[in-house]
Amino acid sequence: MKVSVLIYALNSLSFIETCVRSVMNQTLREIEILVIDGGSTDGTVEAVKELAQTDARIRIIHSSAGVGRQFNTGLREAKGEYIGICESDDYLLPNMYEKQYEIAESCQLDMLRADAIHFIETD
Repeated sequence: MKVSVLIYALNSLSFIETCVRSVMNQTLREIEILVIDGGSTDGTVEAVKELAQTDARIRIIHSSAGVGRQFNTGLREAKGEYIGICESDDYLLPNMYEKQYEIAESCQLDMLRADAIHFIETD
């Protein structure tokens, strides 16, 4: 396993499918997708369960709420050489983890940070 992608979720139903699909569609296939739920009550977990039926790399992990708690819970479960973080309202370009993995390996990096583009959707 090259990368464990941690996705923190808490009542993220309106974003979670786009987020998880963007991780599922990564060109780097040797990843695991850990969705760490902090106690969602809006159908987030059910939406992720449906996605998990189509992709065995997805695991749902239950945790107490709070980004720190959820991160630590996911970190304990992660099996990858590297840890990737994707918040539940984000989505990734398809080759992000492949490029990052290649750079990290070729430069022998312990940590690598990506740029982000922020946007706001309006009706």
